[in-house]
Amino acid sequence: KGGIVNRSLLNYEAGLQLKHLGMDIDPDTPLKYLSIGQWQMVEIAKALARNAKIIAFDEPTSSLSAREIDNLFRVIRELRKEGRVI
Repeated sequence: KGGIVNRSLLNYEAGLQLKHLGMDIDPDTPLKYLSIGQWQMVEIAKALARNAKIIAFDEPTSSLSAREIDNLFRVIRELRKEGRVI
C-alpha cells in the first residue's frame, strides 16, 4: 500500500513457495550463491507465486546434479497433479 514494500511478508511468502518445492533456501540469499538447480527452483517458485498455469522448461536437467534432477522431476509430477501444464 502506498508504495511501501513489506519485505518481511515477501520473504515469508517466498519461503513458503520454496518449502513447497522442497527447497531450504533463505529468500534473502543472492542468486549468485545458489547452484544452477537451486536457481531453477527459485524460478519455478516465482512462476508459482504468480499463479502461472503454464510453465515451460528448456533442457531443465542439462546442468543439474543427480539429486537436483530427482527433485526437479518430483516437482514436475506435483505440478501435473495440480493441473498445471508443463
